[in-house]
Amino acid sequence: MNIYRIAQCGRNFEYFGEDPFLAARMIERYVPGVLDTGTIPTLKHFFANNTDHHRRTSNSVLDERTMHEIYLPAFKAGIDAGAMAVMTSYNQVNGEWAGQSEFVINDLLRKEPGFRWLATD
Repeated sequence: MNIYRIAQCGRNFEYFGEDPFLAARMIERYVPGVLDTGTIPTLKHFFANNTDHHRRTSNSVLDERTMHEIYLPAFKAGIDAGAMAVMTSYNQVNGEWAGQSEFVINDLLRKEPGFRWLATD
């Protein structure tokens, strides 16, 4: 569900593309489809997971506009559609590990889009 940003990312095949608007429209349909099977959809990898090369040591440096215009729309659409789990990414976001970052988990995931279910790493 992440956004395709770097051609060498080994997980690009899992993503819904490079267009935040189109990815959000697809995830709006995908989440209800998964829910209809009795399965809890998990949105991953939150947030800015751009590379598999040294992914546990990479640092995605982003400004607020990039976060909100590129990376958040698809996740917000998935949350609005009823996703009940989110898996954080292994990378750092602006110098903090995504899975340990109060900003990433509490501000970008819980406060802004209003996610209230399970967040895991």
